[in-house]
Amino acid sequence: MASELAVLLEAPTKDLVQKIFTHAFLVRDDITKANVPKYVALFGKPETVGAEHVAALFAEVKTIITAALYAGAASAEQVAAILPPGLDARLSGLVAKLMVAHLPGWREAASMSMVSLPNLVETNWRVDMKTATEHVGRMAVPAVLVDLKVRAQPTTRGVVPPVENVSFELSKEALDTMVEGLGRIRDQLSSINQ
Repeated sequence: MASELAVLLEAPTKDLVQKIFTHAFLVRDDITKANVPKYVALFGKPETVGAEHVAALFAEVKTIITAALYAGAASAEQVAAILPPGLDARLSGLVAKLMVAHLPGWREAASMSMVSLPNLVETNWRVDMKTATEHVGRMAVPAVLVDLKVRAQPTTRGVVPPVENVSFELSKEALDTMVEGLGRIRDQLSSINQ
């Protein structure tokens, strides 16, 4: 057999092929967690498609998905170039079409599950006037209330951390200082990109 993907020619439906690719992506960090007996049963041909074939199929599908994600494949032609040579043309077309449909979501899921710094997801702000305070001098002083939604730093590979809210208040002076600092960062980044 030229490629373990040829086992997919025995799949009774296109939906099974999609399920195999989706499951392979989900267990890509530990392919031994693939539910091989379930997929052997779904093929319905244990005499021709056994557990060893399905296990090898999952390993190859994982390799192809990883290669496509790493290469940044976005079109059917780019995905087809990653597939093993000599693969049935219909199967190659089906796999390429299926992967192109799933790659954007897989790419996002893969990047979200990597260990990285916290990510800013959303920012909301409003200007508020204090109407009640212990000190008369602070009344009717405008302040900016900022609410940030931040995806926490991942601590475990493959687990997307929850989004946390971070809220704080800035006075006009503190806001001026922050805007000035952000302006310096922007200027420095602009000088690097030139």
